[in-house]
Amino acid sequence: QIGTFYTKKDEHSSENFVEIGDRIEVGDQIGYIEAMKMFNDLKSDVSGIVREIVVHNGEDVEYGDVLVRVEPE
Repeated sequence: QIGTFYTKKDEHSSENFVEIGDRIEVGDQIGYIEAMKMFNDLKSDVSGIVREIVVHNGEDVEYGDVLVRVEPE
């Protein structure tokens, strides 16, 4: 595993960075990965509508995993 993916804005929040149906732009934060006690922001590389959140809050991820599916606009 490379790290743990988080969709929540902080550990005590119920608010996610993105929700299904949200319109996002290139550079919008979609979550972050914690690896070896370092937190790395994940930013979208496409603009469009969030159609699926594949990896949920607190799940382990590997290189190449699909985290969020976006329908490009």
